Amino acid sequence: MKNKNLTMMAVTVIIVAVCCCFILPGCDIHTLDKDCFLPFDPLKTTVFGISGIPYLLTSDSGLELRKDGTLSITVILDPAAIDLADKSGLNLGALQSLDLKAIGETYGKPILPWFDITDVKGTFDALKQSLGAEILIDYDDIDTQKLIESIQTDGKLSSDLKIPSRLGFRYVGEYEIKNLASEVTGEKYTALYVDKYSENGEPYLIMTMTESEDAKKTVTLRVEFLNLTFVFSEK
Repeated sequence: MKNKNLTMMAVTVIIVAVCCCFILPGCDIHTLDKDCFLPFDPLKTTVFGISGIPYLLTSDSGLELRKDGTLSITVILDPAAIDLADKSGLNLGALQSLDLKAIGETYGKPILPWFDITDVKGTFDALKQSLGAEILIDYDDIDTQKLIESIQTDGKLSSDLKIPSRLGFRYVGEYEIKNLASEVTGEKYTALYVDKYSENGEPYLIMTMTESEDAKKTVTLRVEFLNLTFVFSEK
C-alpha cells in the first residue's frame, strides 16, 4: 500500500510538472458560445501507458472552457479513491522509480528558469505569481511537510510517505480555437491553443478538439517525451 501511495504522489507531481511546463499567460481568443466542463476520460487518459488514473481524482478534476475566453485545468487527488484502489490491488509499478529531480531539471528548468527542486515551496509560489498556476496543498499538514522534505533531499519519494489530505493543481488562463488543416494530408482538424505564443510564433500548448454526432466535445493533450496523454470528454 505504501508503494502505491508513493506512486500516486509521483503521478500528481508529473501532472503538475507537465501542466506547468507548457502553460504561459495571454493571447487573442476565439471561444465557445457556452461554458463547457470536460472531466478526464479514465480509459483514454494514460501516464506511462497506465490508464485509470482519473478514477483517483475528485469529480471536479478536468478541463473547463468558458465562453468568456478563459479556461481552467484542475487535478486533485481523492484520498478515499486512492485508498480504495490500494485495497483492490491497482498496479502502478512502472512509476515507482521516478527521479523527480531529473525530470524537473530536464523539462522544468529550461522553460521555468526559477525552478528549484531544493526549494519546493519557493518554486510553487513563483509558479503562481508568474503563471497563475496554483498548487493546491496544505503546507501545515505533517504529511505535506514529509513529502516536501523527501523531494528536496534527493528528488525522490521515500516509501513511508502518505498522501496529504489536500494535493492537486489548478491553472486558470485563456484559450483560442482554430480550424486548421494538415500540411501533409490536408485533413482538417480543430486545435485549442492555450495562452501566449513563443518567439517562433507557436503557442506553448496545443490540444486537439473533436465533436461527436451528439455534439459532445473531446479534447486531447499529448506529451510524447513523457509518454503521457490527457483526454477530457464531455458527458
